[in-house]
Amino acid sequence: MNFGLGENEEVLMGNSNTKGKLFQTSGFAINKDNKKGERVLVKKGDDVLQFKNKILTIKIDVEGFEFFVLKGLKSTLINNLCILQIEIWRKNNDEVHGFLKSLNYKMICSIDGDTYFSNTLFV
Repeated sequence: MNFGLGENEEVLMGNSNTKGKLFQTSGFAINKDNKKGERVLVKKGDDVLQFKNKILTIKIDVEGFEFFVLKGLKSTLINNLCILQIEIWRKNNDEVHGFLKSLNYKMICSIDGDTYFSNTLFV
């Protein structure tokens, strides 16, 4: 079964974004009112990824949902050595940076719209 990662286990409603008459299969967005669209099962990341004392590389490109994905991965991010590659939407920039800083992550660099963080490199 397909599912997305987030802060809590829940069912949200969303739609594929469009450009003109084309659907973007990678551009799925959750509806603010959560009343129309396709049903999306969302699971808490820590419930799915139960790693401890591992070296992990995690890529997050979730069309504005990145802060919720990170919050759901809090234990995973604390209990492992991680390198993160995140596409951060401008509206979430301060929250994402603040949250990761509170977990002792440092920004490594930004390349082509993705920002890289680690709690192991340069720490």
